[in-house]
Amino acid sequence: AARASLRDNELVQAAVALFWFSHHPIRRGDRNYLTFTEYLSLWMRIHTVLVQDFDPADGIQSARLDWIEDAQGTDKLSWPRFFNSLFEMADLWTSTISASAYARFLFVLHRRISLRNAETKCTATPKACLCPCSCAEGGCPDGGCVGCPSA
Repeated sequence: AARASLRDNELVQAAVALFWFSHHPIRRGDRNYLTFTEYLSLWMRIHTVLVQDFDPADGIQSARLDWIEDAQGTDKLSWPRFFNSLFEMADLWTSTISASAYARFLFVLHRRISLRNAETKCTATPKACLCPCSCAEGGCPDGGCVGCPSA
């Protein structure tokens, strides 16, 4: 019940919308869906940040499998399905069921995929770390962050 209620949280919705509007051609028209090619581009950027030793060939195969689930058998990914996909990712990659943890994860992930060579203070491998705080200086709020030694 607590997890499901986060779907309606304005902060979580804003974090997902940031991905939708900044990595999506809706900015250039009135289209309200992603194609597989657009999905693949975003998926690869996200997983390059999340997965250490990311293999692009394996990534493409994994993206195809995720597309089948996320698009639910259609050739387009609508906003509700896109939202569900990123919400599920936040749920899997955070250790706490809270709107602030989900939103923090998504905002930091967005920053990491949007900026090349983003610096991090975390002592974990930079590719795996999505920590917005300084892990080396006392840990992370909300029970830890992805890839950080304090998690």
